[in-house]
Amino acid sequence: METFESLFYNNVKLFALILVLFSAGVLIYNWRRRWLYYYASKIPGPFALPLLGSFHLVSEGPHGVHKFLKNLFTDYPSTLKVWLGPELYVSTTEPEYLKLLLTRFLDKGNFYHLMTGYFQRALAAAPVKLWKKNRKNINPTFNITLINSFVDIFSKHAKVFTEKFKDGCGKETDDIYPSVWECTLDAGCETLADVSPSIIKTQQYLSGVFRIEEILMKRFFHPLLHFDIFWNLSPLKKELNKLWKQNCSCMQKMIDLMEVPKTTQDNDNEDVSTKKRFLTHLIDLNHKQEVPHDYVLEESQIMFFVGTETSAVVLSSTLLVLGMYPDLQKKIDEELYSIFGDSDRDPSLEDVNQMQYLERVIKETMRLLPPIPFVMRSVDENVHLGPYVFPKDARVIIPIAMVHRRPEFWPDPEKFDPDRFLPEEAEKRPVCSYIPFSYGVRNCIGYKYGLLSMKIILSTFLRSYRIKSSNYKSIQDMDLFIHVVAKPKNGYKIVIEKKQK
Repeated sequence: METFESLFYNNVKLFALILVLFSAGVLIYNWRRRWLYYYASKIPGPFALPLLGSFHLVSEGPHGVHKFLKNLFTDYPSTLKVWLGPELYVSTTEPEYLKLLLTRFLDKGNFYHLMTGYFQRALAAAPVKLWKKNRKNINPTFNITLINSFVDIFSKHAKVFTEKFKDGCGKETDDIYPSVWECTLDAGCETLADVSPSIIKTQQYLSGVFRIEEILMKRFFHPLLHFDIFWNLSPLKKELNKLWKQNCSCMQKMIDLMEVPKTTQDNDNEDVSTKKRFLTHLIDLNHKQEVPHDYVLEESQIMFFVGTETSAVVLSSTLLVLGMYPDLQKKIDEELYSIFGDSDRDPSLEDVNQMQYLERVIKETMRLLPPIPFVMRSVDENVHLGPYVFPKDARVIIPIAMVHRRPEFWPDPEKFDPDRFLPEEAEKRPVCSYIPFSYGVRNCIGYKYGLLSMKIILSTFLRSYRIKSSNYKSIQDMDLFIHVVAKPKNGYKIVIEKKQK
């Protein structure tokens, strides 16, 4: 039998061995990252604690991200760094640097990798090699000719949306955003899939989407949940899996409906544009065994809820802005009257193309309130940017919201001025000083689709109503939180007045 002294001595030796091995592991880990630390030391940024980095600066989580980015670029130069845990994040608002980063580096990095298991194949998060293949597959479904064929569908759903408010004029709405999102989702069902929106329980679906985004952001801002061992034990993962399965069942229902065999007559009468619609095209690729079924589900989830949600955010934000600045509405009214007169006819493509001032208002809204306030990239080699080196394995934050407020390119940047987007003004600014849809080959595939839908929905609504006020006096009053997309914490409340014919 071992004596107490021998047990104690053996345990001390074991502890010492573990300590030596751990210390050796830490030394090897840091030695391999020595150039990361070296180049990072040359870039300005906030104080970082060992292991935790500057996570204390984002303790508010999704509700403090916008303020965090704003404070960073107020306190530090246009190129900076921040440590979040052991990960180095570098960022810049210099357009020439952004152009290089967004053109050369297409991998989206750790933020999107945390979504693995949900969006691992979809355009938003796929590894570069897979993304290239999928983007090539999907490009035909967003060509301009096909998008322009959706004018009548967008108009139909714009009228349904407009009709909802005929009995609520003069009263503050609870929050216009859910109704706007329902409109963009319903239009998406017909344009992207050629199915009736009635097959989706819209409110249940949208609340599920909102919670999925909330959980994903909670994971990102909780350092321990970055590790799969802790994430797999978290009740958040169980909830996310349940919600994901629930929303996938909606997509599957839509796919099943579209796969019902058509009669010969139906096939003969089927428009070419219908065959090339987003989900129809993906189902066809799946039948040809060019893409797996799980990919069809993942890509559909992203396109149907993130795609329609970003449009809904911009539309809701624009209505808020019109409530803050009545002079904008007057100019929009004049433009719409010059196009339609007293007619209540549906807009044509030619009409939409004449809505130049309305388009400038939408673009200025996206400048100050971009629905996606930042995107990420990962660099796989050292990148020399002026006096700095963004080191290999660093994560890059592209701070869209901060780029859009650079006074060098946007004089009096907090002022809402649609005329910044007059052609002669736009020509003065460098490439990548305005990037609401990102930039380069990995930009937003649906930006033309979104802009067309927004112009039709807004023009239809504003021909019937006037926005009298909103729950904000200025854009600076809006406190934003970020659940994948950025929204104001206090919602989108406006007062609507019926126009007199």
